[in-house]
Amino acid sequence: MNLLQVPPPMVPKIRFDTDTSNFDAEFTGLPPTDLECSEFGGDRDTFRGFSFCASDRRSSIDTKPAPTQAPDQIVDNIANLVLHRTRSMSRRGSIDLLQEDKEDMIN
Repeated sequence: MNLLQVPPPMVPKIRFDTDTSNFDAEFTGLPPTDLECSEFGGDRDTFRGFSFCASDRRSSIDTKPAPTQAPDQIVDNIANLVLHRTRSMSRRGSIDLLQEDKEDMIN
């Protein structure tokens, strides 16, 4: 924990490249929306594979600077987050993890 290296409580299993079974239907059921980006006028090769939209999209994001925290407080916050996330894992994820642990113990 001193190095802030905490293993993830769950690693989702993905069956194929477009597998969305780990996302809630609340989000996967939303209709797609256009970002209404203007044509990029710069060197396309510089940013090959990336896209960018105007800064007006950032208006809904809270841009206040993060409060400064002591390293011990950061570690405590991460530990609490991991604990909370572990407790809130889905039943299916918990069963998968238990099965993996069982297989690891056998092998």
